[in-house]
Amino acid sequence: MAICVVDAPVDELASRPGRDTLATNAIKTLFIAVSLLFLAALLFAPLATVFLAAFEKGFPAFLRASDYRVGVALAVTPERV
Repeated sequence: MAICVVDAPVDELASRPGRDTLATNAIKTLFIAVSLLFLAALLFAPLATVFLAAFEKGFPAFLRASDYRVGVALAVTPERV
């Protein structure tokens, strides 16, 4: 049984629909960017809500409500620039 392989011309392969063109690459990139932005929003929106609620009355209120050891830990922690 012989296998017949037909070599299509390169021009024909390049002109077939669905090949990597500028438009298909741009649409793929757009879909990836939109999905990554959506995932980032799902991650950071609840995180921002928690921090906004925690510091609603300011940082001094946070220190008053927390244990005294938090203030000591913040005071002795070296700043990294």
